[in-house]
Amino acid sequence: MALRDLMPTVVGMLLVLGLATFPLYGDEAALRMVEDFCLYLALAQLWNLLAGYTGLVSVGQQAFVGIGGYVLFGLSIVLGFYPLVAFVIAGIVGAVVALALAPIVFRLRGPYFAVGTWVVAEAFRLGIAQIELLGAGSGISLPVSILREIGQHREDRDLIIYELSVAAAVIATYVVLRWLRSRHGLALTAIRDNEVTAASVGVGVLRTKVIAYVVAGCGAAFVGALLFLVRLRISPDSAFSVQDWTAYVIFMVVIGGIGAVDLDAAAMAAAIGRGEGSDIGEHRQAPPGARRAPNWNAGARGASIIAASGRTAQCRTSRWTRTIISGTRRAATSPGWRA
Repeated sequence: MALRDLMPTVVGMLLVLGLATFPLYGDEAALRMVEDFCLYLALAQLWNLLAGYTGLVSVGQQAFVGIGGYVLFGLSIVLGFYPLVAFVIAGIVGAVVALALAPIVFRLRGPYFAVGTWVVAEAFRLGIAQIELLGAGSGISLPVSILREIGQHREDRDLIIYELSVAAAVIATYVVLRWLRSRHGLALTAIRDNEVTAASVGVGVLRTKVIAYVVAGCGAAFVGALLFLVRLRISPDSAFSVQDWTAYVIFMVVIGGIGAVDLDAAAMAAAIGRGEGSDIGEHRQAPPGARRAPNWNAGARGASIIAASGRTAQCRTSRWTRTIISGTRRAATSPGWRA
């Protein structure tokens, strides 16, 4: 294997090692920045799996983020589960909900699918707002006693949550890359390009779409549980926010390139969103009923980056990940493959 082919793998391993050991030499503000980067990277990878490779443009992924957060809070506060066990269950519940929703949302196509997923997320938001046990519309906070089950000291808790955030980003990226390097990756892009043609050559269109949707829902629920474990408070408006958990993610994918692996895009979006008080990277909870002003600064910076780059602000990481994908995809085109 040529050195040029090994470079993406080597750089990826060094990046993971650097992220995992960053608490040894990084300050608290930098750790929060990297934590934001990792969580939004995971969400971007999962949304890109749907839109960039399967052609499913969902505007309702905030449904699974909110479900993950509420499952974590509900199991920990109401049923007394250990928080990290509740975190795992949150992802499983997200996958089950996605599987249950698939027969409904897959009746829709194109823009109707996008609007339909948004409506489903709003239905979850309105439903959760009626449950008094979970704080109804005003939300609920995570008691200090539950936080101490994770770690007695704040530094210990922050380290565990940070490493979980890094793991979420690494696992999401690895799953997407491994999937795209298999014969199923070619099936995904075939479905995106033309469903009829894909079905005619033996691709299981509906099955592949459902699997992608369930994986994205499961991953988004995991990330949602982590996000609100950091925030320590959850409410229907924050948990099912289309701006925070879908609009910003679409923004990242557009910057990095739809159909690319968005390491560079998440870094840029985290940096842009951090500037001048953006909420993209702030672990804070607005008062109940408060409405935020539009983040014109982040939008202006993002538009400037896209305009200046000609297409999207892709750096070498995106091209390398394309090389990794295309290098093994040739094997999937051999006669007789099925997905």
